[in-house]
Amino acid sequence: MAAVTTMKCSARRTALRQIQALVNELIALNESADRLRVQLLVAGQSAAEVSTSVNFVLTAAGPGTTATTAATGDKIVDRLINMLNANATDTSGQVGWEYLAE
Repeated sequence: MAAVTTMKCSARRTALRQIQALVNELIALNESADRLRVQLLVAGQSAAEVSTSVNFVLTAAGPGTTATTAATGDKIVDRLINMLNANATDTSGQVGWEYLAE
């Protein structure tokens, strides 16, 4: 399949809104995982149980199963790809999807 190189503004708007909706889902899932973390800690659960439970929730978000090549540019799309890409070499802004205690 050939790469998309041209697109009407209206079609791009629709695609970008779909991306925005997916990012909003990732944010909501992260917030749910954090609420679960707090509830489990308040309930006196062990660190291992908290980690296992929160990781179960985070699994719905990522990381993706298909490896992608890291982007090399500094455009908005490049930065977004690398933040979500487990294969990116610059991990400073990378989003991880496994629990790490606060």
